Amino acid sequence: MYRFDFVVEDNGKPWLMEVNQSPNLLGKHFKVGCDHMMKYNTIHDLLYMLGVTAPGEPSVTVPQLSEEECIEKCSNLEEVWDVACWRCPGWFTENEANTLLEGATEYARRTKFSLVYPTVDDGYSKFVSGGLTAHDKAFQRFVKSIQEKPEAISYFQPELCTNRRQCNWHGDCVNGGCTCDSGYDGNNCSIYTGNKRHMQDNVVNPNGVNQPNFNSSYNFV
Repeated sequence: MYRFDFVVEDNGKPWLMEVNQSPNLLGKHFKVGCDHMMKYNTIHDLLYMLGVTAPGEPSVTVPQLSEEECIEKCSNLEEVWDVACWRCPGWFTENEANTLLEGATEYARRTKFSLVYPTVDDGYSKFVSGGLTAHDKAFQRFVKSIQEKPEAISYFQPELCTNRRQCNWHGDCVNGGCTCDSGYDGNNCSIYTGNKRHMQDNVVNPNGVNQPNFNSSYNFV
């Protein structure tokens, strides 16, 4: 987290005075309720956006469609909002898809935070030294496409389940998250992949309960 300190002239012109890394969020400067609540909500929203969760809380993964499903569903490369297509030929590498998933998840959980960069109109790319990386371009494509289908953002906001019905009858609810049957994927097992699951796709914990193998960690400003 960074804090930007500005002063504003009488004519409205702002000046950036300094940038503080890991700013002090104690309410010692303004000991009033609104200041305390503002900082409390800021910390809460930041941890939520970064995906700091309790052990066992469900997460999301990038599905892997079969070759036939890719040909049938993923011909339009502009529909980057469709996470099911990310691992299809011509879309993203495995590394790009996993990094994009982390960025898209943070974007979906941003609450009251505003995304400063990248923008839909690509207004700041010219200031990036060395140009955009493949990960930058992938995330920018996602941000642009999600404007056309904003409801697709719900994929990156996993919900707790309590029974098999909430996994679309294609998975079991384990520790509040859906563990999908072979051939299905997604946070609620709604995506048909046509692929069979391999044994390494699940991790068996010491209690003998199968859990999805989740790995996600990404920061962006």
